[in-house]
Amino acid sequence: MLKKIVEKNAEIIIGLIVIFICHLKTVFHLSDITDVCLADESGYIRRAMDLGFNESYKDGFIYYIWYKFIHIFSHDLINLYVLNRSVLMGLNGYVIFLILLKARVNYLISITVAVVFMISKINSDLWPFITQFALFVSLLTYYVSMYFKDIKKILLVWNLGFLLLLYIRPELTVAFVLSLLCSIGILVYDFIRERRKYNANRFNVNQLLIGIIFGIFIIIGSPMSKGRSSMAFGQHFSINYVAWKELEIYPWTNWETIMTGVFSTKESMAKAFKNNRRAFLKHISINARNFKSQWLFHLRPSSIKR
Repeated sequence: MLKKIVEKNAEIIIGLIVIFICHLKTVFHLSDITDVCLADESGYIRRAMDLGFNESYKDGFIYYIWYKFIHIFSHDLINLYVLNRSVLMGLNGYVIFLILLKARVNYLISITVAVVFMISKINSDLWPFITQFALFVSLLTYYVSMYFKDIKKILLVWNLGFLLLLYIRPELTVAFVLSLLCSIGILVYDFIRERRKYNANRFNVNQLLIGIIFGIFIIIGSPMSKGRSSMAFGQHFSINYVAWKELEIYPWTNWETIMTGVFSTKESMAKAFKNNRRAFLKHISINARNFKSQWLFHLRPSSIKR
């Protein structure tokens, strides 16, 4: 049986082996050139080691579980930091390869794209590592959904994926809400279309999913309630603001002062837009103009020297 599986998936296995070799080369002696950055990532490790259902653990809860899992393989926290970086630098390359094959992209092109992504700056220089983990869950969600043709089943996979992402990066709330609204809309449509035949006791996997989601929100709490999106906007707005005003202050730690001074609020993106549309839209336009150059810059091979 194992022989048949290997023969049937020989190309996939060979491709994964090639990517694995590139992965090993990429992270070889990574511990010798990796600086342990404090702030975000050290906070994630600390919360993961004290994993619980407290208020402060909603933001990134699934990432803490991931850290707890790989902690099995490394009990030293410095080595755990490096191990996490090493694993995450390769995971997305494997999934990208599988997605391209599933989409019937040329075999060699699929391998090449996966390897180029793995060694590019957009992957190797990404920090904090939770962003790589969120990308991995996003790609994996999309890959699994490719095996279904029914829109209900596709939405089911997306809802589960976005639910996980919500407890990794609450900034992805919009994607989760839109996917959930689509599922609810289909449920309502089916109910109206088949109301005469509707059976309230009939099992419906989307109904079950919606119930599970609300159950999780009750048990763990909603990560959307902590204002993580507003903080992320404030920090990145401050980077642009300091640049265009040529200020000599550190934007990451002074973002609250900058947000309050420019928008008269630091709690709400909606209020920020209402209070100063010009500054808000200028920030968006700068990001849009810089997108192409930043994307091309980060696609270059990493400059990490060994």
